[in-house]
Amino acid sequence: MVLKIAGLKEGVNSRSFSILCQELELNHPDLISADDGTLSLTILKHGNNLFVGGEIAITIQLRCARCLQNYPLALKELFEFGIQLEDFAPQTVELWESDLVKVNRNQGEIKLDRRVRDGILLAIPTFPLCALDCKGLCPICGTNLNIHQCDCSKVKAKPRKESPFSKLKVLFQEERSE
Repeated sequence: MVLKIAGLKEGVNSRSFSILCQELELNHPDLISADDGTLSLTILKHGNNLFVGGEIAITIQLRCARCLQNYPLALKELFEFGIQLEDFAPQTVELWESDLVKVNRNQGEIKLDRRVRDGILLAIPTFPLCALDCKGLCPICGTNLNIHQCDCSKVKAKPRKESPFSKLKVLFQEERSE
């Protein structure tokens, strides 16, 4: 995805791009797949300055952290950046390291791929859940508790003769008595 500076008129401009996920190298442990999406830009040109606001819209498939089922998540991520137009600036700039870039006013272009990729990856939740009330998996038999109830919760664990913390309790009592 390349935003070409030539041809932008003074005032508000709009551009749209297709996001081809296979070209973005989206690597994330919880990301199963991603559908192609769209990038919409609104560009305000004022003299030698451009102010760009963008929206990434994409649907991704994630794995739930509790029940391990795949589920779709529609992402809409907003970002913005500024551009200064100069005569002796580079012709091609990659928008990634800075929110303000300098580019050649006549033949300049800005590569958006890395910014879009990072925007998608940063929008993925750190603890993805298929639903807020996801019950997860049974810790004993592994049944998905969102789909089936198991009898494991009704089975009581063997009672212990002594608590693993009983020795600490004795130590605290001895310390208090001194």
